[in-house]
Amino acid sequence: MRFFTENDKEITDRVKDGRTKIFTDANSAEKYARQKCSYHYPLFAMDNKKKIIAYGVPK
Repeated sequence: MRFFTENDKEITDRVKDGRTKIFTDANSAEKYARQKCSYHYPLFAMDNKKKIIAYGVPK
């Protein structure tokens, strides 16, 4: 699966390299981001920009 930000930037390589952690729900992503002093953001599939498929947290 390929992951994109809301600005159409593909981050699939960041996920594979372990530089971004993926979560399926916003609460888990927000909690992890707080622990790492980071932030979370929604991720989309290229075919449907209106549906959030996951949340990413940079490491």
